[in-house]
Amino acid sequence: MNPFAEKYKTLSNAALLAIVAKPSDYQESAVEAAQNELDQRKLTEAELAEANAKNEAVLHKEQERAEARQATKNKVRAWGINFADTIDPFGIKKLSAELLVKRICIIMALILVYGIFTRLDLLKCLFLDETCYWSVSMVVTMLPVIILPPAIVLFWLRKKAGWILLTSFLIYIVIATVHLIYKDVKIIGSSFVSEHLMQNLILSCIGNAVLYGLILLMICAKRIRGMCTVNGNTWTIVSLLVFAFLGLQQIF
Repeated sequence: MNPFAEKYKTLSNAALLAIVAKPSDYQESAVEAAQNELDQRKLTEAELAEANAKNEAVLHKEQERAEARQATKNKVRAWGINFADTIDPFGIKKLSAELLVKRICIIMALILVYGIFTRLDLLKCLFLDETCYWSVSMVVTMLPVIILPPAIVLFWLRKKAGWILLTSFLIYIVIATVHLIYKDVKIIGSSFVSEHLMQNLILSCIGNAVLYGLILLMICAKRIRGMCTVNGNTWTIVSLLVFAFLGLQQIF
């Protein structure tokens, strides 16, 4: 016995006709049951016309809803494009991939120079003072000076290793900076720390997070990843390794 026979006895003529009209959307036994039920009802031309009219009305409403959804998607897409243009005053999206790579390298080189300048005393201590020694915290502090030189050179040469090094560095800096902002916000109001000083520090951290975040978005753009032959799996692995390093840093 057809498993749909009893159930389909309760369906309207329009519902049965809709099933028969789209056999590919239903099981073969369902279409057979619908057709058998229609045959048993022996609908008149007027009943068929009324049922078809109902189905057409339903189809028209579905089309209107689909068009409305598409219109909404188009509006959201247009808004996103306009927003991206608004926050892209230098026309980064219009730059060629080659020129964008060069500009990223120049920006990172400036960051490297600044990092070396702010760590001069520490570098002198490490290489000239026998009492100074390397530790995990020291490696983290010197991270820009250690990673950026080879990363910038390799990325300039469009090497995959350069993309991996730069992306790893940027992900780490963004996450670490956001974490630092969270810790600083919790400290505000403590009696032993100037609230004004903490607010300035938080604003500085937010600026750094935004800067490094924007560079990270640029370097992870599809056209840049394509130049360095980077696929989605590489991005996932790099992210996991950075999170693992952050976890180990908390442990040690």
